Amino acid sequence: RVPEEVATLQLAVDAAEAGGYVCVGPGAWAGARVSQPVWIQATGAPDATILDGAGRNPILTIEDAPGTRVQGLTFTGGSSTFGAALRVIQSDSVVIIGNRFNDNVALADGGAVSIEASNGVQLTTNQFSSNEAGGSGGALSVVDSASTEVDSNTFSRNHADAEGGAIWLLRTTDAVVE
Repeated sequence: RVPEEVATLQLAVDAAEAGGYVCVGPGAWAGARVSQPVWIQATGAPDATILDGAGRNPILTIEDAPGTRVQGLTFTGGSSTFGAALRVIQSDSVVIIGNRFNDNVALADGGAVSIEASNGVQLTTNQFSSNEAGGSGGALSVVDSASTEVDSNTFSRNHADAEGGAIWLLRTTDAVVE
């Protein structure tokens, strides 16, 4: 539990067992790197639990952590080359649900979220607003992945300098966007 038991999200992720829960209390927190499957969830409303990249850092990277779940957080101020708010790399069956992605900037692709070489990722009931990509996928970029589901999300005022102001799919099979 952040901040009741540990001071940062990264310390909580590092202390969690594979498949364990990381509960994040209201407040503004720096991001983390996730390398084992965990469930990261806000204990309050998304507008009260904020992961902030401070305009100079990527917020959350999930790499080699299949089955990770991220729920109920606001991601803002992320800055990175790919996936400024959330980057999923080689992690199948990740669930991203009920989050807000606002004002994140990627120099290349995936202004808010980048999914790379990850199959069966689900994005449900998230809000994407005012995210930007210097390349493609102003809000969301999905590359070299299969069976990605993008369902019941809201996209507004996202921008990409190249392709896909909201969503960009490249070398992606069996994707469902509803």
